[in-house]
Amino acid sequence: MFGPRAALQDLSLAVPAGQSLALWGPNGAGKSTTFHAMLGLVPYQGTIRIFGEDARSVKARRMVGWAPQDLAPPDMTVGRAVRFLAELREAPVASVGAFLEPFGLAAETALPVAALSGGQRKRLSLALALLGDPQVLLLDEPTANLDPAGRTQMLDLLSGLRARGKTLFLASHRLGDVRRLCDQVALLCDGVVNRVCAAGRFGALQRRFLAPRSFMGLGTAVDWPERRCGSVASASESGLFGTRTRAVAGACSGGGEGEGKGEGKGGSSCGDG
Repeated sequence: MFGPRAALQDLSLAVPAGQSLALWGPNGAGKSTTFHAMLGLVPYQGTIRIFGEDARSVKARRMVGWAPQDLAPPDMTVGRAVRFLAELREAPVASVGAFLEPFGLAAETALPVAALSGGQRKRLSLALALLGDPQVLLLDEPTANLDPAGRTQMLDLLSGLRARGKTLFLASHRLGDVRRLCDQVALLCDGVVNRVCAAGRFGALQRRFLAPRSFMGLGTAVDWPERRCGSVASASESGLFGTRTRAVAGACSGGGEGEGKGEGKGGSSCGDG
């Protein structure tokens, strides 16, 4: 709950183990807030389960790695940052250089994190998310602000993780990233999941819900008309989710019920319309 408005409402999602889902929506749609709820960083009403465990439990948190959109550089070297977070996760790293080698950062262990380029910081964020070998990865705009070479390298890393059976939750504005990495796409708008679609049919979802428009004569942009995306009613109850929320997120096959035990409004499949 942010002021009188619920940031997420009637959110109902389930992702089988080893598959990947993209949250697709405009800025402020609730993508990052969904991740924060899964991490137990914000209060909510409803149920979020990771492999059957309550997302707020210590056991569930150990199963999840988070790569935020912007990694705030700690006042320490790359090597020290790895060892520090490894200690917090109780996942000791025998050799920092060997751990960072797949991410192209083995030679940067003595550098301050603040001295890394944007692309290097993105790769470090992913490396830190993988400490402890979590089964679920939350990836907030993993290729944002990367040059073509950096984006290709990041996509290769994520494709490899997907091939290893990691469950990926991806927030992205890049259609190419979604098609390459994800099995499903959820259209999130104003805190509501309007449709869930197979990634291969995402073009149909775009045609149905996203209308191109001209922006100041600079070309084509994406329009998110309120009448298509729907809106979220204000809620007076405390907590992040409304009382009818059924929030089953993560790599689980079953679903717990929210306080109202009602089925979420979102999550219907999209057709070719």
